[in-house]
Amino acid sequence: MSIAKAIRARDPTRLSWIEIEDSDGNVWRYVRRRFAPAGSPVHVEARGYQRDKPTLTFAPGGEASLRQDGPGLPKICVVRIRAPDAPGGAPPAWGQMDEEFEQQ
Repeated sequence: MSIAKAIRARDPTRLSWIEIEDSDGNVWRYVRRRFAPAGSPVHVEARGYQRDKPTLTFAPGGEASLRQDGPGLPKICVVRIRAPDAPGGAPPAWGQMDEEFEQQ
C-alpha cells in the first residue's frame, strides 16, 4: 500500500501542478486537467487566489486520503480550492471548486 506523505513542490503562481511524495519515498507529479465530478473525494486542499499552501486531507483513521493498495499513488488526485477570506468578515466572493489533477 502506498500513502501520500507530503506535498513536496507546487506551481507557485497558479497551482497548475503539484508534486506529492508517497510513503515509499517516490515523488509523483500531478497536473491540473479539469473540474472534478460532483461528489469526488478530495485529497488536497488549497486556499485563495494564489492557491497558497496546499495541504493533504486525511481519512477518519488519520492517514492521508490519497492512497491505493498497490505501489504508487492513484492516477487522479482531486484538489479543492477554497475562496480566500474576505476583508472584514464578509462572505467570500465564491465558495470552492474541486479540480482533477492527473499524474504526468
